[in-house]
This record gives sequence, structure tokens and C-alpha cells, in this order.
Amino acid sequence: MRLGHIGLTVFDLDRSARFYSELFGFKEFFRVTRDQLWIEAQTGYPDCIIEFLHMRHECGLHLELLKYHRPLYDMYIPDDTFKPGSSHFNLWVDDVESMTRKIREYLTRPGCDVGMAKFAGYAHDLGSTAITEGPQRGGRGYYMRDPDGHTIEVWEQAKTPEAQGFGHEINTQLAQIINRIEKARSENNTNWCDLIRLVYAVAPDRARAIFRRIEEKDAEILKLAQSSADA
Repeated sequence: MRLGHIGLTVFDLDRSARFYSELFGFKEFFRVTRDQLWIEAQTGYPDCIIEFLHMRHECGLHLELLKYHRPLYDMYIPDDTFKPGSSHFNLWVDDVESMTRKIREYLTRPGCDVGMAKFAGYAHDLGSTAITEGPQRGGRGYYMRDPDGHTIEVWEQAKTPEAQGFGHEINTQLAQIINRIEKARSENNTNWCDLIRLVYAVAPDRARAIFRRIEEKDAEILKLAQSSADA
């Protein structure tokens, strides 16, 4: 199983697209309006019309913004996250302080329609938001709202190994497979060396020529790898 996308129902697609693009770097890649019968069958709303705007981030996260043209509801859901049924999604940032400044500038920009967007947590006191115990110790961040009141957790993970690995543990079955791969590669190294000994014993001159070509290609691969790292 894997995450397909995060879907958010919004009142103004352009406003929400601007919010997620300018603040968090999402880019629009597809926009369409649907009124087919299968939309009704999927959502359970008779005769519904939905406009979809799909955005993707370079990290791979897929965001789907939905504007219902029918049925149309012009009221916002209360933004209290303690109420059952409330949800949020977490966005990791490299530097929560610079991200907070960027958000604050966006929210106070003259003439910018920000809807319900606001800080909910203690963005003004980031030190007080830091986790003080457990594997995520040192991580800090806060809740905020997007233009339609959806809750976003802006988060800077601590730089400790425990925090960096939190939520990314390899399951037991995968760990066993990796161990078997490591064992097989180790055994194959022995087989490879046995093959080299045999080749040199039977055709030493030809073996030298082949290994020179191998060495040249390895050098080419290393050069390409270094250039890609500098790109």
C-alpha cells in the first residue's frame, strides 16, 4: 500500500492553488471539471459537479484540490482540531524559522485574499513547540490553517538519528531480505575472485585486456556520478 494523494475541498481553486504554490512549492499539472455519472457513484452526491485541480511537489506528494459546483456549500467547517472528524497533514520543512517568516509575509501581504489562512499554534514562540522527550526530541513546529480552514502541521524534524529515522523503520520481513542480499553478495565476491584466478590461469593476456576495459568503464561511471552530484 502507498499514499495516493491528499484531497482538500476548497471554495476558490485559484486562491488555494496560489497558497500551496507560493508557500510550499506545489505545481499544478492537471485541471478538469467532472459531471459524469461515475462521479455521483463515487461521492454519493446526486447530479454533482466537481472541478479538480491536481498539484504535485518535488518530494512526490500529490495534492488534489476539489471545488464542488453542485451541491454548493458556502459555509466553512469550524477549524477546531480537537473535534472528532478533524484531520491534518504534516509538511516537513528544512528551516521552520524561515518558513514562518515566509508564511507571515504571505498572510499580511496587502490585497492578498488569504481566506481563513492563519497561524493556529505558537509560531511566535518556536522554542516552546519543541518536543522534549522521546525519539522525536528537538523537533518543532505548529498547526496553521489554509484558506479554507484545513489544518496543516508545519514541521522541522530534529537532526538526531533517532528523529530522522522516526516513522521510517524497516519492517522485519524487509530487513531479513536485505540481510540475505548482503550474505549472497558476500558469497558472490568469493565466486568472482575464483573466476578471476581461473581466467588468469587459462588466458592471462586476454584477462588483463578485459580488466583494463572494466577499469576504464568504472572510471567513466565515477566521473558521471561526480558530475551528477555537482549538478
